[in-house]
Amino acid sequence: VFVGIILCLAAPTLLFWNEGRAIDTTRAIQEASNAVIPISQSVYDSKNDGSLISVSGLTAAPISSTEILGDAGPLPSNVNDILNGELSTFRKNAGGSLLHLSRDVSYYEWKEKRDTRKQKTAGGGETTETTYSYGKGWVSTHQDSSSFDDRYSYYNPPTQYSDEAFTTRKPVELTHSRKDTGFSLNSILVSKVISRAHGGTSVGPSVIWRPSTGEINPGIPMVGDHQFSWKAIGPEVVSAIAMQLSGGQLSSWMSPRGRYFLYITIGTFNAKEMIVFAENENEQTTWLIRAIGIIIWWFALTLIAEPISVIADLGTIPCLSFEPGTLIEYLTGCIAFFVAFTLSTITIAFAWLFFRPMFSI
Repeated sequence: VFVGIILCLAAPTLLFWNEGRAIDTTRAIQEASNAVIPISQSVYDSKNDGSLISVSGLTAAPISSTEILGDAGPLPSNVNDILNGELSTFRKNAGGSLLHLSRDVSYYEWKEKRDTRKQKTAGGGETTETTYSYGKGWVSTHQDSSSFDDRYSYYNPPTQYSDEAFTTRKPVELTHSRKDTGFSLNSILVSKVISRAHGGTSVGPSVIWRPSTGEINPGIPMVGDHQFSWKAIGPEVVSAIAMQLSGGQLSSWMSPRGRYFLYITIGTFNAKEMIVFAENENEQTTWLIRAIGIIIWWFALTLIAEPISVIADLGTIPCLSFEPGTLIEYLTGCIAFFVAFTLSTITIAFAWLFFRPMFSI
């Protein structure tokens, strides 16, 4: 019940904040739409320093250097040799250095499966019976066998590697037809490019490594084996709306009214298209947070109403399979959803009235 009360306070707070965030973002997008200057030649010009500009169809890549982004591991030497060969091929095909490299590691381990059955008894009690079964397989998260019910028969050795990501530390410049445009991306824009690339492209096949012997791809897997796979992001064609700083770096723009705006996407798009994308993403985010707020409020109300079903369980008759608490729990869940939806709608309407009174009337 206490958790339910806390969540009942958190849900309207989240919904109210979300409406303010959505409206503030909408205004920032509108101000950016009015202020943006399309750069047709996509070449740095100092007269635009401090202005909001849009650049389109430029390739983002780290400045060429002797430093080559790779897995800092350190990996086993035989695994590292395979990766370096694959990365060399990837860089050649991508036409430049890497922006980002991620390592995913899975483990061949024992897995515990729990099957729990609950049954209500007369007088409002409840019995719980749990059975355990075990099997081997590849898992993305290490299974700590010390927490198994039968920890002595099924042992998973400690892991030696885990997931890790590496991002270039070199400045990322924008080029057009391999020619320098004078523009570069700040760290925020680089992270946004990486996010929009959805992890990147797989680098070669996965590699299985056996810690006990150092073998790679040994055939039949054994408990303790590690499986490595990598994804890389090479030079990406991007379009952006950002403020041009002295020297050509692109950064966040602040409107005369103090609102910040920054947008970048993968592909070739003009300013109007990117503004539409930003509006759509803001709307999707708004509805997603609204849904989360409703679900939190619904869950909170069901927790608060839970004692009612516990009291109703006092009338349980096991031999007749009559469980009034289950019926009450179902009914309170339906009522809680209706109440949560209604309260959320009222909160959203009040937030609109607060943040945009002229549009709420």
